[in-house]
Amino acid sequence: LDWNAGAESSAEAEPTLQISGKDIAIDGRALARQLSMRLGLSDNVVEIERVHGSLAGGSVRANGSWSLGTGERRVQVSLAEIDVAKALLPISRSLASRVDGKISGVLQATLGDRLRFRGAVNARKSSFFAIPTGTVHSGIHGSLARDLRHWEVNLPSLQGTVGGGRIAGSARLSSSAIRSGAFDLSSRWDARRVDFGELLASVGSSTSVAHGRMTGEMSLGGRGIRSVSDLAGRFHARLGATQSAAVPGLVKADQFLGVLTLQGLQFDEGSIDGVIGAGAATIDEFTLSSPRVRVWSDGKIYLASQRMDLDVIISTSNFG
Repeated sequence: LDWNAGAESSAEAEPTLQISGKDIAIDGRALARQLSMRLGLSDNVVEIERVHGSLAGGSVRANGSWSLGTGERRVQVSLAEIDVAKALLPISRSLASRVDGKISGVLQATLGDRLRFRGAVNARKSSFFAIPTGTVHSGIHGSLARDLRHWEVNLPSLQGTVGGGRIAGSARLSSSAIRSGAFDLSSRWDARRVDFGELLASVGSSTSVAHGRMTGEMSLGGRGIRSVSDLAGRFHARLGATQSAAVPGLVKADQFLGVLTLQGLQFDEGSIDGVIGAGAATIDEFTLSSPRVRVWSDGKIYLASQRMDLDVIISTSNFG
């Protein structure tokens, strides 16, 4: 940490302070590679003229004013390409291990009993519990206790693009009151014409480049979350223009179908309904239909291992 202070020769000049630091860490966790700031002092108020530096793999700029008495304490912060997982480490390790992406945005922060902030952010290459959320933006507001242990973040207007389609929704995250080191979540998501074949390939659930369109909604939440086993939710979607290879394991059923093959087959419509809980997505009903083949399925997909335990019925005939 380096600093120097100075003032103009005039007796009425305002004193200034320049501070620079390198390899800044919180509780042994690296946060900023370098940070510099220029401060001024006027009438018991610290004028934050300029803050600039690296933060969690990206950059941060800030300016504002900070009363040393009972006056206003307000700072405007600009973020660019911040690694969200690294930035969250000092606040919540459990949440940091479940999110990914690069975040940019502008925040207005004020300090009273807590640090309160609001603004707008956007993220790219983002994911949540390994579910790709692509490029997404939202308004944001929340608060952070001075000890960093209690916090809340609201994202009320999530919108974005992923898998060639659009997603929208809202989310509220907060430190857990029932489980130390965990977090609470309440969220809802809508998807419109998202290519789920592309999403499955991106998370390693499929090696194919097949496609299928999905339109539906999902609620996802939980209290005291530390792992996927703590999540609870419900999902429903309609499927269209679904290539057989886009559904993991489906084309392997060829060995039971005689001369008929599922290779290259496209299903015109379908649907999926289910619930999330106890570490698994329980599929109540999954259907696909084409003029030649219909598929019905139910069972479980275990979220941590992505192992599937499904019962499948395939009916072949002329359904035209």
